[in-house]
Amino acid sequence: MEEPEDVVPQESCPVNRKDEGVIYSPARLSDEVIRMETGLPDKAMFSRVVGLVQRLEGSIVYAAGWRVEGMTMESQVFMALMKVRQNYTHLHLTQLFSCSTATVANVVR
Repeated sequence: MEEPEDVVPQESCPVNRKDEGVIYSPARLSDEVIRMETGLPDKAMFSRVVGLVQRLEGSIVYAAGWRVEGMTMESQVFMALMKVRQNYTHLHLTQLFSCSTATVANVVR
């Protein structure tokens, strides 16, 4: 079975262990999908945004007061940008990122 053009073959993209269950990992997606979901022009720009956020990682205050440790910062940034751009429901994001609605709410609020 052929993979769709907008998905990069899994063997060619390393995925952080925290994101093993994530269906919609940015590492596995093409530039076109990153652009559609986030509004950013490509994966390179997305990586720069993630790098900026990672510099602030220790000072991020989450809405619910607890740190999200079961998901990489890359996936958290991707989820937040998808929420802003697409206004997906929390339930939809839980399915894409294999996490709880509490985790989604904590990341995107």
